[in-house]
Amino acid sequence: MHRFGILKLTELTPSDRHIHGYQRFSVVSVQMHLLGSYDRMPLDQRIRYTRVWAMSSANSLQIVAGHASAVTA
Repeated sequence: MHRFGILKLTELTPSDRHIHGYQRFSVVSVQMHLLGSYDRMPLDQRIRYTRVWAMSSANSLQIVAGHASAVTA
């Protein structure tokens, strides 16, 4: 969507961030307010993103799971 210009974001505002660290992984959750356009239509939406970060065998962080969903009032 980004590459083909279908989704164009003009502003991203993070809020309500939660980070839970464990020995070899972390769970990060953040709500984002997105402003821009989708397929030339105005976009004003709140999305909750959740990512699970883990240490690889080479001791670098990588995303091993992720989820995004719309937040309704």
